[in-house]
Amino acid sequence: SLHVGFHLRDHPYLAVGIRTGLECGAEKPRDLFAFYDALPASRSRSGARDLHLAVELQLTARCRQLPGKTMPVLTYKAYVILMQSRTAGRVTARSKDPRDPPLLLFNPFGADGDDALALIRHVRELYRLLRRG
Repeated sequence: SLHVGFHLRDHPYLAVGIRTGLECGAEKPRDLFAFYDALPASRSRSGARDLHLAVELQLTARCRQLPGKTMPVLTYKAYVILMQSRTAGRVTARSKDPRDPPLLLFNPFGADGDDALALIRHVRELYRLLRRG
């Protein structure tokens, strides 16, 4: 879930909107969850499976009224969540008062950019899968 990560190795994610073009039916659309570690984007350059590149995919369904459409259209908010981040954060004191909570600094797209590149590869793969549909 997006509320994971109360530690310094949080789960970076990218959110992407998906329009299906399908009209919403009478039933409320369901959210979808999946975990992937065997997609082509989950392979290292040598071709070996890299668990750092494993992702969780959350598709949150919504019915939206789009311009030019008479019926609401099924859309998804897709969250591609990297399960094992290589980026770490740091903790600093907020003040001299020990009762103040510490300040947690986390930049999942800093350092060498491995996490950002992995997320972009997975979003591209998701796009390819949806286009084949």
